[in-house]
Amino acid sequence: MKMRSKLRLPDNIHLDTILLALFFLGAVPILSAQELTSQDCLDCHGEEGLTREGPAGTVQSLTVEGPSFEESVHGVFSCVDCHAGIEEIPHESELPSVSCGDCHDAQEAVDGSVHGSAAARDVVSCVSCHGNAHAIFSPADRRSNVYPLNVYRTCGSCHFEEEPPIAGEASPLSFERYIDDIHGRGVIKAGLIVSATCVSCHGSHEILRHDDPDSRVSRQHVVTTCGTCHVGNARDFADGAHGQALAAGSEEAPVCVTCHQPHQIQMVEGEQSLAINRTCAECHDSRAKSFSQTYHGKVTALGYGEVATCNTCHLAHLTLPLSDPRSSIHPDNRVATCAGCHPGANENFAGYLVHADMDHLEAYPVLHWASVGMTALLISVFTFFGLHSLLWLRRSLQERNSAPPGSLSESSKSDKSYFQRLTYFQRAMHGVVIVSFLGLAITGLPLKFSETHWAGWLIALLGGFRTASTLHRVFAVATFGYFITHLVHITHRVVVKGEGNLLWGPDSMVPQPKDFSDLYGTFLWFFGKGPKPRFDRWAYWEKFDYWAVFWGMGIIGGSGLVMAFPTFFTQFLPGAAINLALIIHSDEALLATGFIFAIHFFNTHLKPEKYPMDMTFYTGSTALEEYEREHPLEVERLRAAGRLDERLVGPPPDEAISRARRYGFTAVAIGLMLLVLIIGAIVLY
Repeated sequence: MKMRSKLRLPDNIHLDTILLALFFLGAVPILSAQELTSQDCLDCHGEEGLTREGPAGTVQSLTVEGPSFEESVHGVFSCVDCHAGIEEIPHESELPSVSCGDCHDAQEAVDGSVHGSAAARDVVSCVSCHGNAHAIFSPADRRSNVYPLNVYRTCGSCHFEEEPPIAGEASPLSFERYIDDIHGRGVIKAGLIVSATCVSCHGSHEILRHDDPDSRVSRQHVVTTCGTCHVGNARDFADGAHGQALAAGSEEAPVCVTCHQPHQIQMVEGEQSLAINRTCAECHDSRAKSFSQTYHGKVTALGYGEVATCNTCHLAHLTLPLSDPRSSIHPDNRVATCAGCHPGANENFAGYLVHADMDHLEAYPVLHWASVGMTALLISVFTFFGLHSLLWLRRSLQERNSAPPGSLSESSKSDKSYFQRLTYFQRAMHGVVIVSFLGLAITGLPLKFSETHWAGWLIALLGGFRTASTLHRVFAVATFGYFITHLVHITHRVVVKGEGNLLWGPDSMVPQPKDFSDLYGTFLWFFGKGPKPRFDRWAYWEKFDYWAVFWGMGIIGGSGLVMAFPTFFTQFLPGAAINLALIIHSDEALLATGFIFAIHFFNTHLKPEKYPMDMTFYTGSTALEEYEREHPLEVERLRAAGRLDERLVGPPPDEAISRARRYGFTAVAIGLMLLVLIIGAIVLY
């Protein structure tokens, strides 16, 4: 312990003498100060309504509330301690300005801040922030203007105006956004004094522009500033690749405010997490592009935040390269990372190519050629059948009779004037096909074209992605259901009933030599080089429609199962199989929907011979005259065998026709609307 030195006086000077001298020396100012007390001042300034005219015609209040002054931090002082030059009452009307800097060292910091600039001095002063000079309270006092729960109002008094009071300073939008960000809500709505306020980040007196190297929110210091509260995040950031790059002096390395927009910081959960992908894309454009083509990327683009985003796999702050053993995407850690969302994930599953670039042949040859192959298939099918439909339309219009196609003379409308083309079972199955196919298209196309505006609108109309996903699976189950039912039905007819004609012959759906000759003859007819081919029960385009379902079930159904149950299939398939499944499923589904809504609708409903709609899909029958024009060989075979009458029925009831129109036109309208959206997405995006 340091001992105080003893005071030794000369022998000829006594201590009593010195004390007496000091008393008289101090008595003069003390007695002088006691002449004017604070109460003396309050005798006048304690009155309500005491004012004077200020600059530019303003009115300044001179009233001082005695109780508030006494409770304030200045209550221990006398009025004349601050207001110098008062020697008597009444005093001079013009007194020297009170300088807070005489007592408070913070004035120097203010002078060097944005509030101390020449432009700010006429607007900002100590009382602008701390309030009435005679009622200034400690920042820990709830009455203080700078109490944590009040400071946002104090700063907002200037920074929430439509135009900043100081030209070139903070935008008023900054404060408006702060009110609704996580820190602002913590202060304003929850009353959390631990939540960040304006001074938590910008400081109290030494506030500097964000581009000033000495500013608390500059690139050089913002991590430290945020780390004052977010200790763990700051530590992880410093250990991560971004923090290491920043420490190495990189000007491109992100800092806290690069990802967390200042005054707009939100909780990273649910749909708010979707902003992460856009934020990361600002620096990692190529990675973001490849991610956007994955299932995760497409789903998040639709506004659904419950799937993996960038930080799910790479972590938000401890972001490390693949080569780092601590990295969440290191081969030794990848299974555990995937298992966070996919319980049961294995090594194969973890081999899923999150950033596969299908355009990169050398790195991803299988995915590249799969994409090229599916694109070639799409182009070839639509080119061929699109040309086929246009040529048919042209030729059909040329040969169109004066009477509307399919119309019947009154004499032909007998009780047996209609041909039974489809059985009730076939119509019921076709009805399931229509509903399930439209359902799959409506719920699946938004994922295919997730980058379009209409995709998000359609998903919202369906009740959100989770609802749409559930519906998609329900319609998929229905699709597998009718497919299996049809196979069982065909097997029963062939094996049990012995109907071998279903496997070959004119009643069979199996393509035969005549179908190829009919195709060739049809193109001759298109150009006036030959007569229109005479078709049997099934024309070649009808057989194509039929087998497209089998093709689709194998391709679309199989790839869909891989995506629906990835952890199961990756027990024996590599993770890249999931990538491959998405390519095949997506493009094949596009082929199916585009073909049905464009080519199939034309062949069955929109041809001049059929327009506006063929009701056979619902009623099961069609006018005999019309059917004989379309499939003359079947009618001739049945007539020659004496079996034509077995297939003749009466006209369908008017009510059945009415229901068919409502049902059919609704389905066609939905299909054509989706076709327009598909074409728009392909052309515009």
